[in-house]
Amino acid sequence: MSSTESIKNEGLPSSAWLLFIAIIAALMGMGLIGPVLPTLSTQLGASPSEVTLLYSSYNIVMAIGALITGAISTRLGLKKSITHWNYYNWCFCSYCRICN
Repeated sequence: MSSTESIKNEGLPSSAWLLFIAIIAALMGMGLIGPVLPTLSTQLGASPSEVTLLYSSYNIVMAIGALITGAISTRLGLKKSITHWNYYNWCFCSYCRICN
């Protein structure tokens, strides 16, 4: 085995990189919510406990959504589930645009 082949095989598998990217995307979502919460609390007159409840409920809903969509994508397959979710998202966004 040559030295270039041994270096090529030492990297992480593609599934580990995919998991890393998914975690970064999830943490970016939380990072976008966190800085906005103090502004929301002053504009809406919310107490610190209400802001904490809002942030906690966001995390709980994300966890439940991940479990549900994970089970659906396991059953349907990844390509079908992504296609279906994109279609439902498009329908919902179109409906909201029509209503406004």
